[in-house]
Amino acid sequence: MAKHAAAHGTKMCALTCCSCNMDLKKITGIVTEAKYMCKVCGHVAAKAANLCQPTAL
Repeated sequence: MAKHAAAHGTKMCALTCCSCNMDLKKITGIVTEAKYMCKVCGHVAAKAANLCQPTAL
């Protein structure tokens, strides 16, 4: 379970869940040239690994 928790920290839902913890520089690098969208929350990312349930755009 710890492995899943560590991996979840790189997902857009975890990176954007609380505005006081958002790192805009980190998020910008993830969403630039987005190629995937999460089927659950609608966040976008360049790499599928940064989304919980990615689908290609």
